[in-house]
Amino acid sequence: MTFSNSIQGTRGPTLVVAASAAVDESTIQTPDTEAASAPGWRRDARQKGVILLIEDDHGDQLLTCEALSESALAHQIVVVSDGEEALEYLHHTGRYGDAAKAPRPDLILLDLNMPKINGRQLAAKLKGDAELKTIPIVVLSTSDYHDDVAHCYKIGVNSYVHKPTNYDDFVATINAVEHYWLRVVQPPRP
Repeated sequence: MTFSNSIQGTRGPTLVVAASAAVDESTIQTPDTEAASAPGWRRDARQKGVILLIEDDHGDQLLTCEALSESALAHQIVVVSDGEEALEYLHHTGRYGDAAKAPRPDLILLDLNMPKINGRQLAAKLKGDAELKTIPIVVLSTSDYHDDVAHCYKIGVNSYVHKPTNYDDFVATINAVEHYWLRVVQPPRP
């Protein structure tokens, strides 16, 4: 079964998608170059998205990067080990002083329990920063403690995701987060 659907963006051009059981790039029609550069146009799904993973546990870093590598979307994954290093990266200071080598992330995946500046403190700082507050923050945590969840949403975190302990469930969860935040959602331009 094949169907066509026209979706009109609120600030962008129309995107026509023809879907079938097997969708390939030839079934997606994108606007011309002029329209694609119009304000509010979401980048082409084949372009790289930058994901900043803020996680102190080396095993969780590897696991998350492996799960993201199974995605069809090309992206650059930047891994930092604590909130202090994340601030250096985001503000282009210290070892990340060259802004060209530290691109603005399209998505932040954040662990809560880290040394130096923990995830709660970091999220509050980022959501209070006029330059950075529009970057989506998704907390990935083993904690499902109600107060952690409530506090994160109170300070402006965009999503709180409980890390599954089963590998296949973890990969599916990471891929769903990546798909939603880098393909479905249209974020504001910085």
